[in-house]
Amino acid sequence: MIKRVLTIFRQKPPHEQRFILVSGTVSLMMVFWFGLYHPLDLKIEALQSHCQKLRSDEDWLSKQVAAAGLLPEKNVAGKPGTLIRSSLKKAGLEATVRQVNAGEIEVNAGDIKMEKFVHWLGDMQINHGLRIAALEFHASKTSAENITLTRLVIEVKKNG
Repeated sequence: MIKRVLTIFRQKPPHEQRFILVSGTVSLMMVFWFGLYHPLDLKIEALQSHCQKLRSDEDWLSKQVAAAGLLPEKNVAGKPGTLIRSSLKKAGLEATVRQVNAGEIEVNAGDIKMEKFVHWLGDMQINHGLRIAALEFHASKTSAENITLTRLVIEVKKNG
């Protein structure tokens, strides 16, 4: 098949051969442009503008939260680890508390009531000024009302 096409091509006059080569090259370039490059370029541009919009929305939302005073800037009185342990005990929650670094404390718990945990978490944020950096939990296998707290990282603002 290819040999037959080549023999037909070679039998054409030189100006027709050039025309076929140029039109084939232009066709391939158009297929590449309209079939691959241009759609990808449009998609990348759309994703970049969407990302920029999400960033501006995030900035706006954090400004609104700060303006509303929903996340108060408070200094923690005493040692944060001790405060977290005592508040967990007071709320009736059993959890493991460990200092990750100077500004973060990690809390893990096996099987705790979701309602108690949410109340405790709100109290820690509103009354003690602690912020959540990361939160991971799963549904408990023992009860529909319980959760397994796999990871809670609390940011601690240093005094001063």
